[in-house]
Amino acid sequence: MCEDDTYLFNHYTTHVADWMLPCESHNKPWKSLCPAVGCEYPFLLQSLLSYAALNLANLDSSNHDLLVVAREKYALAVAGLRHALSSGTHVSYSVILTTILKLCMSEVISGEPDEWAKHLDGAWKLFLDEQDRQPWLESELGRASTQSLCLLKIVAATNSISHRLSSHEQGALRRIGMHRINTDQAFGHTIGTSPEILLSISDIGLISTKIHSGVSTISSLSREISAILQRLTHAREQVWSQRSTQHPITQHVAQQRQFILATEIYLQRTIFNTPPSHLEPLVSEVFDNVRAVHHHHPTGNMVLWPAFIAAVEAVGPKAVAEARTWMADGSRTRGMNNRNVVYSVIEEVWHRRLRISQAVRRPPGEIKVDWRILMAELGANVLLI
Repeated sequence: MCEDDTYLFNHYTTHVADWMLPCESHNKPWKSLCPAVGCEYPFLLQSLLSYAALNLANLDSSNHDLLVVAREKYALAVAGLRHALSSGTHVSYSVILTTILKLCMSEVISGEPDEWAKHLDGAWKLFLDEQDRQPWLESELGRASTQSLCLLKIVAATNSISHRLSSHEQGALRRIGMHRINTDQAFGHTIGTSPEILLSISDIGLISTKIHSGVSTISSLSREISAILQRLTHAREQVWSQRSTQHPITQHVAQQRQFILATEIYLQRTIFNTPPSHLEPLVSEVFDNVRAVHHHHPTGNMVLWPAFIAAVEAVGPKAVAEARTWMADGSRTRGMNNRNVVYSVIEEVWHRRLRISQAVRRPPGEIKVDWRILMAELGANVLLI
């Protein structure tokens, strides 16, 4: 590698990969396996260098040269991957998938609203095409990348009312062994929750789609909804029974709690259309746990989804203030421009709720604003990761 590429490579391994989730892990495939394999495959290496250059460019918005470098590396990665695929050269599933995901995440942190979705769809198609062969069992990198893909797909599906994971796709998720996602706490793909909660999020989306499309009603889906509620209750009992001698609670427990609480909010809003005023205790609890996570890793990365789900339903002064504190802390997250787009969506939800409240002369807590519709109107399809 030339001197400039060496600098970018070092920045990726010592800075970018260091705050990839989970922050407390010392055995992240993104920090160890991924760079090692990248040295063998130029297009994967270029995707890592592009990611690093883009992060540096975001940290210093006045440095346009870094942005040019990031785009050049990105183009080289895409061209190299296409050539490898079209030339008949044998490239393993894990290398292809990891490269696509790195390109996807470069687009995510750049704040581009739609480009990341195209690569995520491409990665998902690769997974579905290869699922019978189960290539993710062949290597640790393949396993980590596949599980990362599944996590991204579940979170991405929550952005839309109609574009949910189908029953077939959910079956594919279960077949690869979703129970493995969170069993190794040192493995770098976990986002801080259990596979049961992840599948609950996916199931909620599928049920919501059926209701909104008129295919089913809440009463006809009562058994499925009851199963999710029981799953959430069981998760609450398990996680809340974990006593912590630390104050605030440990990061691991706080991460689990915020996801469970946010999933309850997500269910109440998307299935039962519950007004924000009825969700205030849940919103407050989410931010209690967000603060606990931040206490342990004030400069670390944090998954957007739980806090975002709570923030868009914040109506009281205390809840809004807590959400603003979280946004202020997140704005200092290093070189991730997608945060700013997400925060603008939250602000617009609050603004629209207040405007409607004043127009109809009803309390803001009674006004329901669907952030998914608003996100589509704003053209702000951001991955909440």
